[in-house]
Amino acid sequence: MGGFRTGRNLNKLGLKAQDTAELFFNNIKVPKRNVLGEAHKGFYYLMEGLAEERLLGAMGYLAAAQLSWDLPRTS
Repeated sequence: MGGFRTGRNLNKLGLKAQDTAELFFNNIKVPKRNVLGEAHKGFYYLMEGLAEERLLGAMGYLAAAQLSWDLPRTS
């Protein structure tokens, strides 16, 4: 797709099997049939789900911490 390219892969602490890279969009042309929602509102759409995403992440970390506490005590 013209106007789109990936940059370098980024180093991270977890999810090593999943690539995380820079994405660059320069003068990209998106056909109207491929546009989701209203143009130039992407940031706002992402922010709508941020609180729930943070909560789900925190719940996962809490469950992992609880399991790491419980396992040695019950084994």
